[in-house]
Amino acid sequence: MTQRVDYQKLSTPGLRASQINGCAYCIDMHSRDLLKGGVAVEKMMLVSAWREAGDIFTDKEKAALHWAEAVTLISETHAPGIGGLGQFLLSCLPV
Repeated sequence: MTQRVDYQKLSTPGLRASQINGCAYCIDMHSRDLLKGGVAVEKMMLVSAWREAGDIFTDKEKAALHWAEAVTLISETHAPGIGGLGQFLLSCLPV
């Protein structure tokens, strides 16, 4: 049996990291991946404002976005709150 990675779980934090880094190529790539995966444009447009987006994002998505920001800004934040990285990455694999 072939296992598949849930690219939506990886592309959403990837998009957030790319937004912080200002990488237009990566923003485009992650946005296209999310659209192909069926993510609504409205949700994708709120990734940069996920904290203010109410219940648009699940608790797992919020955790992943928080993790993406902490890791992307590690030189400034010294990585507070990135515990559970292994659990997040494992959750991207199907059971």
